[in-house]
Amino acid sequence: MGRTLTVDAPAATMATTIRHQAQIDELLLRITGLVRARERLQQRDANEAELEEASAEIGKLQWRLARAVQAEQEDRRAARPERRRSATATR
Repeated sequence: MGRTLTVDAPAATMATTIRHQAQIDELLLRITGLVRARERLQQRDANEAELEEASAEIGKLQWRLARAVQAEQEDRRAARPERRRSATATR
């Protein structure tokens, strides 16, 4: 005997949105921290390799952030009911 689990679509969408927002917030915090760390390295006259390493990590996180924002936007678009207007309905 199996059970069928039905998920309320708005609730599932909300959960996905919350998950995306948490990921976005985490990435923003990590990027901010790395930018500040890189600035401290610059102030201490760190060598070029250390600065490049920090910059590369910031770049990776920025890419992940862009993907997370894009995924959130796609999920929101997919959750919206389609509104179709026919040419005859508007006349």
